[in-house]
Amino acid sequence: MTQGEKSKNALKTIKNFFNCGRLFVNNRYDNHRENLYRYCVRSQKELRQIIIPFFQQHSLKTDKKSDFEKFSQVLFLMKLGKHLTISGVKEIVAIIETMNTMKKRAIVRESSETIR
Repeated sequence: MTQGEKSKNALKTIKNFFNCGRLFVNNRYDNHRENLYRYCVRSQKELRQIIIPFFQQHSLKTDKKSDFEKFSQVLFLMKLGKHLTISGVKEIVAIIETMNTMKKRAIVRESSETIR
């Protein structure tokens, strides 16, 4: 989740509410006048135990609902260790490629993280 510098307190409030994750600043060196702040939860455990249950209980009302469900499915597959096998990675990539449908698909298959 990202916000401009003027709204970073909203991200701090969210971080405090969930009691997990971190805030990062992305310094802007382009024509924008303020830095961009990002709230990020990377821990699979925190995602599975805190973030996902919250959004399952308080369902999203936007187009992101479908992406959230797919994200949850990928985390479940990773919990099962599917990301450790070639067939599991292919299954996960197939799900990821249906997310954020406005983005190009080949990026997932060609990224260094996928190749590893």
